Amino acid sequence: MTSEEACSEIRKEVVDDDYFFQVFNKFKTTTKSLIRYILLKIANKYQNETSITLNFDKVNIEHIMPENNSKWNIPEKDHANYLWRLGNLTLLGANFNKRNSNKKFSDKKKGYNESDINLTKKLLEYDDWGIEQIQQRQEELAQAALTIWKK
Repeated sequence: MTSEEACSEIRKEVVDDDYFFQVFNKFKTTTKSLIRYILLKIANKYQNETSITLNFDKVNIEHIMPENNSKWNIPEKDHANYLWRLGNLTLLGANFNKRNSNKKFSDKKKGYNESDINLTKKLLEYDDWGIEQIQQRQEELAQAALTIWKK
């Protein structure tokens, strides 16, 4: 079963949009193929003229709050709980991702500004990045998902 088929099957089982939103709003996974699939579908919703083709050699999953928490001072429990939430993840060109690794959010924004992926560029709207912003972005992604995976 492909990721798209799995998402379609899951969506069929969902009773209503409110429930789908609640589940998606808390969703997290470490399955990179599923993360890429979901973020790609949402990213293509935000693209103006062209759709993104996912070349795994050129596009990486970017942790906005990084896996290495040493420069971010997020409590370890929160870091573990929010690290793999979709609201903390985006797609970024591999060359930008390597340069951005483990940097502070203000420094990461420079790489996001150079991205051709509108989903990633939307991160420039945030002044800071922490738990509150991850939750807010997860809600935005859940709203987008409702329009992509209609019942």
